[in-house]
Amino acid sequence: FADSRQFAIQRFDMDPDSGALKNRQIFARTSAGIFPDGATVDKEGHLWSAQWGAGRVVRYAPDGSPCGVVELPVTQPTCIAFGNAALDHLFVTTAREDLSSDALSSQPKAGHLFVYKTNIRGLREPRYLP
Repeated sequence: FADSRQFAIQRFDMDPDSGALKNRQIFARTSAGIFPDGATVDKEGHLWSAQWGAGRVVRYAPDGSPCGVVELPVTQPTCIAFGNAALDHLFVTTAREDLSSDALSSQPKAGHLFVYKTNIRGLREPRYLP
């Protein structure tokens, strides 16, 4: 389906004591029909965003400008995370949801997990402790 809407990645200031969010701002915008999905941050403070509908992961500098792209062989990346002991592998999950049979035949790896070795390191994700 065609979608002419642009979507925004937003950022907030967070109170470290209470966790309260304030000062909402637009960090970056996607092109029409491209949905920012899962995201993570690397050791250099750059945001990585899976972009559903675009078949890519975009790396944004701290000022919100795009500064790198990982092109995928599928159109629906969903979530991303850094892994491996050195946190230098980018893991990208993808989806097959709502793809037509033609799209599925041209994207036989839709729904697969992709792993890319990078020269950039991610951050350790904090663990949730109940």
